[in-house]
Amino acid sequence: MSCIDNSEDSTKKEDRALSDTPIGQRPTLRQGDTGPWVSELQRELRQLTYYNGPINGNFDAATNTAVRAFQGANRLGVDGVVGRNTWSALIFLFAPLAICGGGGAMTVPFVGIVIDPGHGGTDPGAVSGGIIEKDMNLAISQYQDRRLYELNIPHVLTRYTDETLTPAERVNRVRNAYGDIDGVLLISNHNNAGGLKGKNVVKYKKRIMLFVIRAFPSVGDVFFICKIKTT
Repeated sequence: MSCIDNSEDSTKKEDRALSDTPIGQRPTLRQGDTGPWVSELQRELRQLTYYNGPINGNFDAATNTAVRAFQGANRLGVDGVVGRNTWSALIFLFAPLAICGGGGAMTVPFVGIVIDPGHGGTDPGAVSGGIIEKDMNLAISQYQDRRLYELNIPHVLTRYTDETLTPAERVNRVRNAYGDIDGVLLISNHNNAGGLKGKNVVKYKKRIMLFVIRAFPSVGDVFFICKIKTT
């Protein structure tokens, strides 16, 4: 009689359970703590390229350094303590200039942010299980709009309602927001119907953009710009 080892599947299920836990139910972590929540923290920091150490569940000096670097880049209090605000920034990337570590900082003066809710109007995007992509894209963009307004960060949306945009109209709105100049960040929100994980790399006008694909059970796959590097 053979014995099947399901330990790997159990670990993956536990990881998913942790990643699905609401922000308000996550524990406050600090240096010296250990356990699965520290491993979850290390995974989040590694995905954003702040942490390159092992996923060992030990909140050690390297993890503390990574947390402080992330907090500093995201305009949070730099204390090395992972509470509600830091968890929220890690999971939802609500901080407007939340750039990844490892040399991802902009090398030109910041001008503003253009948020593009993908699809809209007669173009629904992906549709699955009663979820319509264009609506999710707009909801995400409206949340980003509120957060950027609260933080007094200059920004515009390409559409504020369920509006049909041709590809040319969308591009023109992006370019006309601040002009076709450096120092403008573009966030294009989309939700894929598939189950992709990992990173996408796009090159545009001599800039390499690294997109991290984050999976949210109730939303889908969300792309975040993590690095912009001039080639």
